[in-house]
Amino acid sequence: MFSTIVVGVDARAGGRDALALAAQVGDVFGSHLVAVHAYPYDYFVSRGSESVQAVMRDAAKETLDGELRDSGVDAQAIVAPDDSPARALHRVARRRLHAGARH
Repeated sequence: MFSTIVVGVDARAGGRDALALAAQVGDVFGSHLVAVHAYPYDYFVSRGSESVQAVMRDAAKETLDGELRDSGVDAQAIVAPDDSPARALHRVARRRLHAGARH
């Protein structure tokens, strides 16, 4: 039924609950789990400063990896620069959907 489940992880209790539920549903359906952590990104502030973007990305990746490790959930980890977590999840899900349609 669900070949891929995309779930947001935000290092808060609600995000941990969403991750746990996604993992359980994924186990039932044999789904591939994709965990996404959106981090704030301001194009105009970051523009011209690759180091600012790298620091933000690395911190987000560390947060996401820690949440996955602490939860014991096996998932593909994706960090997404976006001020809107909902938009970041939507973009990742669309990319996954379109990538699957090409195969």
